[in-house]
Amino acid sequence: MKNILNCVIIDDDPDAIEVLRDYIAEFPGLKLVQMYTNPAIALANVIADQADLFFLDIDMPGISGIQIAERLKEREGTIVFTTAHAEYAVKSYDLMVKYYLLKPIDFGKFASVVSDVISLNYIKPDSSDVSDDAIYVRTGERGKVTKVLKSDILYIQAAGNYVQLLLQDKNHTTYMTLSEMADELGDDSRFYRVHKSYIINEDYVERVIGNIIDLGKYQVPMSSQYKNSFRSYLEQKTLVSKRL
Repeated sequence: MKNILNCVIIDDDPDAIEVLRDYIAEFPGLKLVQMYTNPAIALANVIADQADLFFLDIDMPGISGIQIAERLKEREGTIVFTTAHAEYAVKSYDLMVKYYLLKPIDFGKFASVVSDVISLNYIKPDSSDVSDDAIYVRTGERGKVTKVLKSDILYIQAAGNYVQLLLQDKNHTTYMTLSEMADELGDDSRFYRVHKSYIINEDYVERVIGNIIDLGKYQVPMSSQYKNSFRSYLEQKTLVSKRL
């Protein structure tokens, strides 16, 4: 199995290439080997490129990313479409391209896609580390991203323009809002936003006393604005005698 994935960027926008180049440089396991701003040159060379992962813009002059993707069908490698036009998503599915990033590309979305590509296609999965359970966050030092298992998160707390991820034995601080983090975790039924400043992992709830959620080591408050979904979950899970 590969430990390093060679990457190629094909995009006529130099600013978009710069963003992707910075993201690739910060992500463990990726190496940028080629960049193209001219889609015609890219089309002539992509088959020969020694690459595993292609970041491919769709809307380019003369030759579209769709045409290049058709050419890439002839070789192994994973395509990630990058475009400012959400309507191209349907076409990406027609080409059996699973991965799609909408510009301006957010690092969290980039990390989620890349970790999925790595885990599902190139690195033998560890039974104790399911790819869907992993997220990557920037933790301060330039060029450093930290892998965090969602199952290890007790709760997440807003701290100005940052959020803190509280784990059993450590915590991480990253530059993003709590609303952005809630969106990232929106498909995971374990996480509930219970306060303007808190998201909790239901797996660690030991008891609820009034508007206080006891997570063992920590206690988190609930507020009326956000607690309804978690209260509904509690009501569904609470055992009640059916005897009159």
